[in-house]
Formats: sequence, C-alpha cells, structure tokens
Amino acid sequence: MKRIMVFTSILMFFMGVIFASESVVDSEIKRVIVYKDRALVSREVSIALEKGESRLMFDFLPENIEPGSLQVKASRAVILQDIEFSTVYYDSYPDEKINTLDNKLRDIQDSIEDRRDAIEQANDEKRFLEKISTNVTTKTEGDKTELDPEKWLKIIEFYSSKREALDETARNLTRQIRNLENEKNKITLELNTLKQGRGKSKNQAVVILQAEKPAEVTIGLSYIVYGPSWVPDYDIRVDSGKKLVDFSYNGMVRQNTGEDWLNVDLVLSTAVPHISGQQPDLIPWYLTLYDPEEYGYRGATGEMNQMYNMMETEDAGYMEKRESTSDSIVIQDATVESGATAVQFDIAGSHTINSDNNSHKVSVFKESFPASFRYSAVPKLSSFAYLKTKIKNDTSFPILKGTAKIFLDGAFVANSSINNVSPGEEFWTFLGIDESISVTYQFVRKEIKEAGIFQSHNKITYHFETTIQNKKDIPIEIVVWDQLPMSQDKDLKITLLEPDYRKDTDSLKKNDNDFYEWLKTINPGEETCIVFKYRVEYPKNKYISGL
Repeated sequence: MKRIMVFTSILMFFMGVIFASESVVDSEIKRVIVYKDRALVSREVSIALEKGESRLMFDFLPENIEPGSLQVKASRAVILQDIEFSTVYYDSYPDEKINTLDNKLRDIQDSIEDRRDAIEQANDEKRFLEKISTNVTTKTEGDKTELDPEKWLKIIEFYSSKREALDETARNLTRQIRNLENEKNKITLELNTLKQGRGKSKNQAVVILQAEKPAEVTIGLSYIVYGPSWVPDYDIRVDSGKKLVDFSYNGMVRQNTGEDWLNVDLVLSTAVPHISGQQPDLIPWYLTLYDPEEYGYRGATGEMNQMYNMMETEDAGYMEKRESTSDSIVIQDATVESGATAVQFDIAGSHTINSDNNSHKVSVFKESFPASFRYSAVPKLSSFAYLKTKIKNDTSFPILKGTAKIFLDGAFVANSSINNVSPGEEFWTFLGIDESISVTYQFVRKEIKEAGIFQSHNKITYHFETTIQNKKDIPIEIVVWDQLPMSQDKDLKITLLEPDYRKDTDSLKKNDNDFYEWLKTINPGEETCIVFKYRVEYPKNKYISGL
C-alpha cells in the first residue's frame, strides 16, 4: 500500500511539472484566406522560450475547425515535438459574450414577469374598488339611511381618481413590457446568430516545442475553419457622355466562426483546399460536348428565355485559359469543382471581418474602361429598346461570375449579373430600357392558300413589320432580332420571303437557330421599318403544331 501511495505521489508530481509548464498564449490572427465555404486562418504569437520543452496552448479555437489542418511554424530553430488537439465540454457556453447575453435575456424575462404581476395586481385593486363602490352605493332591503350628497360626491371623486391612477399604472407597465419584448427579440436574434453551429465546448491546441537554448521566437498556428464564405459583387457606373465605365470589383465576405478577424491581411480565393499530410492525386480530366436542346433549354423555358438567348448570343466569343504573373493574383489550372480557373486575390491593406454573419464588402480593384454603346430589341417579345455597353477587361484580373448593380449617368437603373470574363476578353452588360427609342411590332397580314386539285399542299404566308423610331438628339445603333420557325418534319417547308438573305453581312446575320439579326443606324428624329415575311407549306389533311 505504501509503495502505491509513493508511486501515486511521484506520478502527480510529474503531472504537476508538466501542466505547470503549459501556458496559454495570447495569439493574434494575422492572415486569413477565405474560400467559397471555409477559411484558412493564420495566428501568431511572440514568446520567450526557456531551454527544454515548452507547451503552448492556443485556447478557444473555432467550433468548426478541421483538426487535421493544424500546422505550426516558428521563426527560429526549435523542434516541434507534437500538436495535441482537444475539445473541452462545459455545462454552459464558454463564450463570455454568449453568457452575458444569456444572463441579460433572463433579467429581461424576469422584468417582464414582474410587470405582468404588477398589472394583475392593479386589476385586482380595480375589482376590489368596484366591489366597495357597489356595496356603498347600493341600498339593501330595509335600509332607510339617506347618503349625504356631499359624501356621494367624495365617493365618486375618490373612485374616479383611484381608478384613473390604476389605469395609468397598467398602461405604463404595458408600454414597458412592449419595450422589453422588443429588446428581448433583438437579444434572441443576436444569440441565435452567435450560437449557430456552436456547442457548450471549446477547442484547444497544445503545441509542444523543444528549444536547445532560451530564445525569443514567433510561433505561427494555422488551421481550416468551415463556414466563412465570399462572393463577387460589382458596381458598374456608366457615363454615357464620356463613354466611360467605372468598374468596381468587390468581394462580399461573411463569417460566423466565433472569433473576430481584426486588422488582418485578407486573401480571397476560389480554390477548394484539401489540406492534409498526404499529397493529393490527380484524376483524369475529361471534356465533352452536349446539345442544349437535348436538355430542354429551348421551348420548355418559354419565349422570354428565347429573348435572353438571342441578346446574349450577340458578339459572344469563347473564354481562353490564361495565366497571370501579377503579385496580387495567382491564376492556377482549372479544376472540376470550380468549373474554370482557381483565382486568388490578395486584398490591399488590413481588414476587420467581425464574427456576425453579416456581409462585409472589400475592394478587389477599381478600373475605368472605354465603352461603346448599342441598343438591342426583340420586338416580338418586348416593345422596348435595351441599352447595353461593351467593355473590354484590360486588367490582369479575371472577372468572376457574380451580381452587379448598374448605374447610368448617376442614376441606379438595374440589378444584373456578370459571367466569367478572362483578362483581355470583351463582354456586354445591359443598362436597362430607353423609352426615347420607340419599338413597334405589327402583324400585317396572313394569306392562306388551301390545297386543291392542282396543288397538294396548304400554304400560309405571314407578314410582320417592325418600326424603330429614334426620338433622341443623337444617332443610335440598334440590333433587332426576329426568328423564323424551324421545321422538324420533312413534309413541312418554311421559306423566308423577306428580307433577301443569302449570306451574313454587316447589316444582316443569321444563326443556326434561324434567329435573324439586323444592325441599323438611325439618325435623330428618323425611323426605320423592317419587313419580315415567310411562307409555311404542309400537306393537306395535316395540322401544324407550334405555329
């Protein structure tokens, strides 16, 4: 028994020595790389190490940390012996802010209950007062006592003033409850945000180092935490007079990790990291073609989709895979998950992103581009002319798919979207409608020639006219779209009668879907008319579907 006690004492002594040398370090977040669904957080701490082993604890690490992503580096020659990751559980939340708000919420609820009790007490007093008043003012059988009118008046005055005071008390208490309920709701929302994804626990990482001699060292700890994200966002400000576009490329960053990122170096990346101790393996990378019509992109989505398809097809090119050597951006090979290129933006300056799950805007770059303007119209589907501008991305930055706010000559005109644009590539952006351009689409006539003795086919001729009027005081350039029906039956023949199309020219083009594109220049106050005629022939005793 004595040996066991001696052994236990020795073991507790050594454990005490170990834990005595374990110190909690006050580290700071220095750099954060934000990906689409996670972030790589890098912390640093400068500390004086004694000779021998040191155990440094990084406490209160995020709830959604990836333990396998922990990495340590040091500024001087020290030996990393181990990294111990653990989760400590509590009866209450270890986050001081959460506990403070929880206590405040309980105090508010107690205050609400106190005021509700006070209202009920005031109502009891009113009921008691009414009962006394009834007893005093109601004669019982055989009671011949006459109440002095002056006493009557005093009773009424007392009753009225007391009842009024009780009513005022109840009203004040009700208003107080309403204000407390509003404050309670605000705190509840804040608590729900703070508690999202967190349990009653905290994560810790103990870094075990061995130093050959005392030294001042800087220790860095990095880790992946899930949840943070960012999306591109753009402001496009167009000056039609100067024919310039001010293009603001922004990133909207959001995080709720439980730790605020205060004055950090911020990097935005589209890559999806898989940080582990083992090198990832390449997998075969296949490209294939698909037929859009096979997936129902035409017909099933209706005529509005046709309009956007026609507009967006104009001047469409292809995106080249490019590489950049810019210091602020690294463009890597395309990956299957990103769908294009993995891009990394080093944001200038330092930034604070609080753990509040709100969107924080950071600026990637701002540029001014020369712009050319053109109108576009699909009279068959819309009676408006749509102004758009062509922009060339002259920067070394790729523009990623995202939302955009469009401003024209200082006025907000539309919310829009932008697809991926490589450096050096041109793209179109719509700027809204212009009602000083009049667009009229008219069905002129329909001529029917039915099959008879000498002809076996029915023939229907359709005649449409589009009139474009320029009410502006400057010339305009406009693209007008219409379409010819496409036959899916060898016995159904469709013939274009007007315009006289033989091949693509600068003023008239046709694509594989039989969409026709007219390019017109219209002077101030003038108008132009576009005639569109075609004939449909089909066997008698048959019907046409889709016309």
